Amino acid sequence: MRQIFSSQRLENVEKVAQLLRDEGIEVRITNGRSYKSGRRRTFSYREGANHGPQPAVWVTHSEDQPRARAIMRETGLSGPTTRPVSDSYLSTAYTPGKMGSSRAAPEPTQRKIIRYRRMLLVGIAILVALVLVRSF
Repeated sequence: MRQIFSSQRLENVEKVAQLLRDEGIEVRITNGRSYKSGRRRTFSYREGANHGPQPAVWVTHSEDQPRARAIMRETGLSGPTTRPVSDSYLSTAYTPGKMGSSRAAPEPTQRKIIRYRRMLLVGIAILVALVLVRSF
């Protein structure tokens, strides 16, 4: 099974999947709708704005992949032909080049939160020091 298309917009993923199904190619959508989700998801094309996996279309049978890619090229939806191993549908335990527990850099919003927490702790420490100095 190979990923052939992904988008932040679930509607786009569903349309591509329907296009491929109409051509007789068996596909699967991951991270699509569930009975708990609403019709539309909030999304942004800004880098790092969306957290979590994106909806994607996967071609079920490997022999259908060249035909699916040709259909995608004909419709103007062709993307990169390679993708990172970490984006694999099956393998999430091992990613080459990422040995050990290397943590990713925090996002800008996370850095702001960390900065505010530190400032709050410093402020509390100063307040406690002033109270202790005045009481003695």
